[in-house]
Amino acid sequence: KMSCDFQVFMGVDGCGIEIVDGNTYEGHFKNGLAEGHGKKTWVTGECYIGEWRDGLRHGRGECTYQGGAKYTGQFADGTFHGQGRFKWCDSTYYEGSWVYGREEGLGTKVWPDSESYKGHWKEGLRNGQGKAVFANQDCYQGDFLDGQEHGQGLYTWVDGEVFGGEFVDGKPHGLGVKSWPDGERYSGDWFE
Repeated sequence: KMSCDFQVFMGVDGCGIEIVDGNTYEGHFKNGLAEGHGKKTWVTGECYIGEWRDGLRHGRGECTYQGGAKYTGQFADGTFHGQGRFKWCDSTYYEGSWVYGREEGLGTKVWPDSESYKGHWKEGLRNGQGKAVFANQDCYQGDFLDGQEHGQGLYTWVDGEVFGGEFVDGKPHGLGVKSWPDGERYSGDWFE
């Protein structure tokens, strides 16, 4: 929280209000830049309340965007970095680790159609171990590469079919075992 009386910013250090090109910053300054806790409102409708360093969002904060999107979490050098939660206007949300504005590390993303993914991310894509539940409630658990099922995994269809084995580019490919609800089973090579 800020604990100072606001005045139009005139100095280099202290608390005040700065208005530039219609954008308004209220908070602490150091060497003429936003530093410490403050609030900035842009003419675009974006609003950030939180910590600042050297004039950039840095530390913990909350940013809301025109249309209702919202990010709450850690920032570094002006962008999402660390742990945080972003909710898009369509109610999609991602909660987890961010690296310079992209989903990276462990995190969970849920879409409005009930599709979800919990696992590892790299540069905004599913990469590494994870579990995806699709809109039709089919489920895949295993390796991902560049956003697709790729490597070893287990795919379970909502009708009870199950495939465990190798996947390439989102499809069963290579050695694997598939079983059907009626008890039928195939073990061997798959090429789809």
